[in-house]
Amino acid sequence: MSIECKAIFTKKVYSGEDGYAVYSAKLAEDNDYIQLSSYNNFSISGDFSIEQNDLDKKVFTINVEPDYSGKYQNSYNMVSISFDFPSTSKEQWAFLRESNLVTQNRYTAIKNTFPSNTLILDLIMDHPDYLVKVPTVGEKLAKKIHDKLVEEKDLAAIYQAFGDVPGVGPGVILGIQKLGTNVNETINKIKIDPFYLMKIPRVGFLVADKVRAFLKVPLTDRNRCLHGVKHYILDSFLSTGNTYADLNKEIYKLADLLYVNVSLLVQYVKEESEKNDKENTYGIKIFGNYISTIELYEAEKIISKKISYLMRTSKKITNTKDWNNRISKEMSGMPQTLSDEQQTFLKRVNEENVLLLVGPGGSGKSWVTELTVRLLKQQDLEVTLVAPTARAAKVMTNYIHQPASTIHRAMLPLLFATGEEEVKENEEDKRKDADVIIIDESSMVDSELMSIVLKVSKDARIIIIGDSFQLPSVGPGNVLYDLIHSLKVPMVEFTKIYRQGKDSNIINYAAALRTNSFHLENWEDKVDAGDIVFINEKENETIADLAINFYSKDVKRLGEENLMILSPVNKGPIGRRTLNPKIQEIVNGNERLDTMSFGENSPNPDDLVRFRVDDYITVIRNNYNAQDTNDNSCILVNGDVGKISHVTDKTIVCDIDDLRVPFLKNEVKSNIEHLWATTIHKSQGGQADTVIILIPKNSWGLSANMLYTAITRAKVKCLVIGDFNAMNRASKVFENYNRRTMLSLNAQLAKEATKNNK
Repeated sequence: MSIECKAIFTKKVYSGEDGYAVYSAKLAEDNDYIQLSSYNNFSISGDFSIEQNDLDKKVFTINVEPDYSGKYQNSYNMVSISFDFPSTSKEQWAFLRESNLVTQNRYTAIKNTFPSNTLILDLIMDHPDYLVKVPTVGEKLAKKIHDKLVEEKDLAAIYQAFGDVPGVGPGVILGIQKLGTNVNETINKIKIDPFYLMKIPRVGFLVADKVRAFLKVPLTDRNRCLHGVKHYILDSFLSTGNTYADLNKEIYKLADLLYVNVSLLVQYVKEESEKNDKENTYGIKIFGNYISTIELYEAEKIISKKISYLMRTSKKITNTKDWNNRISKEMSGMPQTLSDEQQTFLKRVNEENVLLLVGPGGSGKSWVTELTVRLLKQQDLEVTLVAPTARAAKVMTNYIHQPASTIHRAMLPLLFATGEEEVKENEEDKRKDADVIIIDESSMVDSELMSIVLKVSKDARIIIIGDSFQLPSVGPGNVLYDLIHSLKVPMVEFTKIYRQGKDSNIINYAAALRTNSFHLENWEDKVDAGDIVFINEKENETIADLAINFYSKDVKRLGEENLMILSPVNKGPIGRRTLNPKIQEIVNGNERLDTMSFGENSPNPDDLVRFRVDDYITVIRNNYNAQDTNDNSCILVNGDVGKISHVTDKTIVCDIDDLRVPFLKNEVKSNIEHLWATTIHKSQGGQADTVIILIPKNSWGLSANMLYTAITRAKVKCLVIGDFNAMNRASKVFENYNRRTMLSLNAQLAKEATKNNK
């Protein structure tokens, strides 16, 4: 049974990443059913999703239920919340006095100007010019106070309409307020179509569906059904890396989840798919018995068509004799000779419009690519070097000795204002003259990103470089694998190992993972193989302690950029979020430095994050509309690396390459994170002299591809700490390269058609 009370929020005690928060509050009116602490306050938990100042000074009517979890004393869970705009003169004067709208001196001046029985807030909203009569209140301030009061009244109207709806907390309420300029129109839109709420960031199908149920909108509502398709089939299924789903299989499951007739659901889906792209609100695409999004369908269609076109139109850059002479001239002063594999690749660079170069780390891909770039430039060809992440682009720059960029920076920027990816015309024009585009670390390139490269490449030759044994892209698609196995793209594979020397055991153990021959004897405490060392440890806490101890010994000698700690997980004793604060205290623990803190009062230690001047950080979100400290436009890409140069209570400033970029406090955790320790997935494309890898006893989700990716980040030394049994189990698990993609599906259908026609 819920308890209704009037309360004022006083302090945010805890804030989680998902919007869940705990506030300390005091009663605005006596209530015998609320148990107060010795400080005359109590705790309220719920989905807030807002900053402290959005709640301050307001009296809320709240329905709460006692929380018996024991985390906080005198704690209650929020059931519903509402904010009533003051109606009586007494309430309105009290609101004006206690709010942040005016100073105490200005409040006194207003009080002396108008009678005490005046409905002061109503008067200000109806006649803002009246405030100008008050000493020290000019037209500008009068308008500001008026506009703020209108916002408060609009907020009260939204609370009244939706404050009792399950799942609708203050964060959603504020989001509703920002959906349009006319609050009443917005409220009516939501009542007609509750899924209009999904325009608010962080509001998904499940929350909107709760509102739908509260408003008694039928289960068979068309918007509900189509949003359900997008949520349960497209968003969830495609998040595993697939680019399409089997409609016949998934639609029956979905009909059961949504409690609707399957035939009605199919009807809605097909009707929407038949609309043109602009009218297709949900981005649903049906082809045959399969379902996908318009974006992914078009992306893989572009890849297929463009690659096929490039293969059909291949022509030589120059005559074979001239090309061979140039190769001989370049090699004349070098101590090494070209292997048969390398000769084959260089020959095909001259002959093919699209070419794959695949091979493990250390097989000479970097060296031969540098040679290739020199040869291409001798032909007066414009070469664009790109990689999917900033880290990978930096590595590419170092080994080719020419500037490389992320695909985003080189080929975009993208506009996300409408939720659609568009290429700015002026940016596209800059890329029209590229004669050759070389893409490194292509296993990380998803379908949409590859389609962008091909869309803006015009008639440029494309050289795609990658290691097929590394982890596949995080986003939907399996481009490198599909190009290798499905489309018969010209390809050269390097198999001979050169990097780190013939006797490098980093390379040997990496090769063992590729060939399914990796094994560590569990009875051994340590395997010291020179440049790679394995330490057998089963307790996660000890694994973490050993890693941090090794890091602290080496970081001053090597520097932060040349030392990596890699973990397969974010949370827990060996998780990135646990390790980074510990490393911070070692390398940058000076408490006198300016600091911005998050999660200090959380019962979960993983939530505590402190950002300080000189912290080593990485960008975790693409931002194509960022601004530097001089208000110049700039692009930030996931994987950019930098250091914190300035910290205030409200802002963090980071030096990222040649950019100096500010982040407001509410933007910090969604844009940057510490980089002393990172996940194996995020390390892909990067390198360091020394790499420390942590392997937990529980090896769920760990694979041979993940171990391989981690080990091959090391250029000189690799230290692997963890359970040998877990490593052995993981070495037998291979990432699912059979992602459902339209590239592989089309190739399969083509093969079947050819077979049937014979």
